[in-house]
Amino acid sequence: MSNILYIESDMQTYSFVKYLLEWHGHNIQIACNENEIYKLFMQTRPDIILARAQSLQSNDCSIFNQIRMYNCHLPILLVASKTERVLLFAEIGKVITDYICEEYLLEEIELRIRFALAKVKNSQPQYQFILSKDSIFDYLGSILKTCGKIIKLTRIEATILLELSTNMNNIVTREVLVGRCWQNNYEENYRYLDHYMVNIRKYLHDDPCITINTIRGSGYTLLSD
Repeated sequence: MSNILYIESDMQTYSFVKYLLEWHGHNIQIACNENEIYKLFMQTRPDIILARAQSLQSNDCSIFNQIRMYNCHLPILLVASKTERVLLFAEIGKVITDYICEEYLLEEIELRIRFALAKVKNSQPQYQFILSKDSIFDYLGSILKTCGKIIKLTRIEATILLELSTNMNNIVTREVLVGRCWQNNYEENYRYLDHYMVNIRKYLHDDPCITINTIRGSGYTLLSD
């Protein structure tokens, strides 16, 4: 059973879609407006988001950019009219995974959801990273092999290093790292993040090919020669 966050301001439409999707075994949470989307996303951790463009303020997809900071692989399906699809064209394929014509059949929504979830499930993300000729990071095993040493990482350390490795040579913001590790933005977690970054730097200190830079006011970059 999948958890679906459904963004819909029309209660009659919501009732029809909810009945169909629950009949197919899905669990549905509804957000009636953009103020509820982020809150429910953090609370329920959905497998997929289904949104009607008409329920978004001014066809603005910025809320989904925030969600992508925490889960870049989450499928987001948008139900949109032809005019709305033209306005949102730049977001389709970048922030929006796929769109469904507003003149849809109810069965089409369920099929699109199943297809999007299967695509994510069958994708094979990279979980082993060659950071340099002397350092290899195995995320699934939470193991860092560096300069002849084998270091067992904590879950938080492995999560941080995964984000830095995935975005090597690019900035990873502190907000993204806190979100990935703790799923919230509590102030004390930023202090915990600083502590874990000190540990990770110590682990990689002996490898001259790797540097972790602090970008003041932004985040960190993992650089590899």
